[in-house]
Amino acid sequence: MDEKGFREFLRKHGRSKSAIESCIGFVRKFEDYLQEHKDVKEVDKATPDDIREFVSWGKKELKSINSYLWGIHRYYEFTSDKEMYRVTLDLRRQEIEERRGKRKPLDLKKIQGVASKHVERLESLGIINVKQMIEAGRTKTQRQE
Repeated sequence: MDEKGFREFLRKHGRSKSAIESCIGFVRKFEDYLQEHKDVKEVDKATPDDIREFVSWGKKELKSINSYLWGIHRYYEFTSDKEMYRVTLDLRRQEIEERRGKRKPLDLKKIQGVASKHVERLESLGIINVKQMIEAGRTKTQRQE
């Protein structure tokens, strides 16, 4: 990994010091995985299958594979590796979609600063969480109903 160049790339793109350190750590973890499990010495030599296998492994071994994909994706953006950039982007989108369906929507009562009379009005219409509110107000016609 070209750590120095990657750091500079992230800095130029406005990433904070902590985000830069996280990205570097995510790419290092992928590189460690490649060396330990795939006998590949550098992240720049990885293949799409390598990243897919890392994701499968990471879902069991790492806290948030999506965070790792974010950092690795940025690295391939930096190196201009279009194929790996696309693969990591697609995998990250899939992870986000999978997780999106598992989350419980936020109850309107838990949002600070929203007047209780507004929450009560929405509840009278059967709208008790943010997901329902977004669905109900998706179009101008729906918002006027």
